[in-house]
Amino acid sequence: MDVTKKITIVIGNLFGGGTERVALNLAKFLAHKGIEIDLVTFSSNENITFLKENNLRLNIILMNAKSAKTAVFDLFLYFFKNKQAQILVFTYELSVLCVLLKIFFRKIYVVSRNNNTFSKEIDSSNSFYRSVIKKVIKIFYKKVDFVINQCEGMQIDLLNNFPDLACCCKVINNPVFLDDILGEYDNRDIPKKFILCVGRLEKQKGFDKAIEAFSFLSKKNDIDLLIIGKGKEENELKKLANKFGLKERVKFLGFQKDIHFFYEKALLTLLTSQYEGFPNVLLESISLGTPVVSFDCPNGPNEIILNGVNGYLVDIGNTLMLSEKIEKILNYPLDKDSIIATSQKYTIEVIAEEFLAVFSNKEKSSTT
Repeated sequence: MDVTKKITIVIGNLFGGGTERVALNLAKFLAHKGIEIDLVTFSSNENITFLKENNLRLNIILMNAKSAKTAVFDLFLYFFKNKQAQILVFTYELSVLCVLLKIFFRKIYVVSRNNNTFSKEIDSSNSFYRSVIKKVIKIFYKKVDFVINQCEGMQIDLLNNFPDLACCCKVINNPVFLDDILGEYDNRDIPKKFILCVGRLEKQKGFDKAIEAFSFLSKKNDIDLLIIGKGKEENELKKLANKFGLKERVKFLGFQKDIHFFYEKALLTLLTSQYEGFPNVLLESISLGTPVVSFDCPNGPNEIILNGVNGYLVDIGNTLMLSEKIEKILNYPLDKDSIIATSQKYTIEVIAEEFLAVFSNKEKSSTT
């Protein structure tokens, strides 16, 4: 495979979510392989300083725009200087914006990384802005040069909405980059035995179901539920924990940069989302040997979880069955080495080569 000399990664911000970690990890890994990377973003944080200091071939380009919504002029100037850029874009809105700018810069090659289950994500908000953007996306998203889907379920969903993309899309799973989740940890006061939830505290993530399932277990087991993440649902979730009499047993830890420690020490990791793309939470957990229990939501969990090997799948919304599978793992632990073995196909070394192939070969047909 011919090595691509330069790739531009475009993302709205570099703050702590799964999509942002995938973008950061790919950027770091490809830069270390000697590929010049322009990382174009619209929000600065501590990750930018770290990347500038540790990656000589990684160029951080911080746009002046306050958000991706007002990024047209900045991106126009970037493409004016880089008329043959190869672009990897991590949001629907920015993908469409790059497509529209191809009117002026026909030689740019736009690859969109589909970052969630499209039909669910596009209908997740009823605001006026989102309704307008939804219409624009539905018209122009199909004009990207290539789409990378995180899993088979996402690709099926995408093609149900954009059949014309069948010839120019491919499934490439998310990578696990252990250097990103392994590191030093400063000891802090956490319980000895706990179940772990990680993610944005939003309705999509369904943490209310995690708390409900935990309420069935709390009287039988001396364990706590730790929830790592921030979001607008935090107060409601705390009220729910109080309602179940679990104020001292459900602990909200906010955003944690060094979550590897929690994965390693957890008895299991729990995912209760209404829908997903290809959940990094499950990948990171099994890569460290910690079993997972998850709703069988669209999309991703049923492609990651092997029942009885690295965890268990449960019908979405069935909190009683969720608690039963949790208890099964607590009583009959799964083999750690077998759990880790199921994560090997998601290593950054394997996945990065698949991303490079899209650019080096300019693939125009689905290879799933």
